[in-house]
Amino acid sequence: MSNGTSNEPARQLLQGKIDLIEALDFAQLKQWVETRLQGKDAVLADAAGNSRAYPLVAIYPKLKRTVREDLQKVCLELLNEFVSGRGLTGEPADDLLILSQGLFPERAGERLRLLAETARLFDKLPVELRMRVLQTLVALGEKMDASFWTDRFQKDGRSSAAICFEGISMNSVEDALEFLTRIGSDAHVLDSVLLHIPAFLERVTKCGQEKAFARALHSRQNRLPAKLREGIGEWCEEMHIAQKPESKSRWLGESFDPQILVFSGFSGNGRNRRPREFASTAAL
Repeated sequence: MSNGTSNEPARQLLQGKIDLIEALDFAQLKQWVETRLQGKDAVLADAAGNSRAYPLVAIYPKLKRTVREDLQKVCLELLNEFVSGRGLTGEPADDLLILSQGLFPERAGERLRLLAETARLFDKLPVELRMRVLQTLVALGEKMDASFWTDRFQKDGRSSAAICFEGISMNSVEDALEFLTRIGSDAHVLDSVLLHIPAFLERVTKCGQEKAFARALHSRQNRLPAKLREGIGEWCEEMHIAQKPESKSRWLGESFDPQILVFSGFSGNGRNRRPREFASTAAL
């Protein structure tokens, strides 16, 4: 039996699920997505232990355009409810954030930024969910001020160190290294940050910021925790990234050789003799 024939039942089963989803109206679609995220859905049952959002993300490109648009609107409504504090919570909310990254990253970033900057709502979330929101902001490339990330680190402590470092590093190499000088000496915190150093250095080289990095590292090296200083140094050596700025150009006088002042073409009184033909021309 050919491979195409053996896969036919699987394709038919998938198409049957797509037909079921495409037959739902908007209200039914929203109810189905909530059921999916709550782990109660039988249409896209997934026994592989993946995120509950994964089957939705996987099937999304196979749906009709109008259904894809409705699915985006549904997820945006659910995200707005979550941001306002009256929507999904716990694992379903966590999976909603994962779904948001796959379906509508730009609009999701705007909503989550609003939530993260509204302390009275954001601080009420469980710490695990706050960390997922921060991770999603980083994953979506949503740039926040360095002060936002330092404030979050002060509030959430060690669990947020690596995420806050990632967030700051998207804006400024200098701010990222300055942040590392202030995170303390907790071994767990330092280990979590060290895991993000290779990606940080890759971004430095990709953006052509090697000189800025070398200057920032050199000026802060003595204030970095020893473990970070060693770890960053090892990665810099492996990735061939300079750890200190290039020496400034020396004044040319330092290498000036007085002997070049001695010319055989000088007359006794130190003036150059004009060529004979030039002197004749000048006399005309």
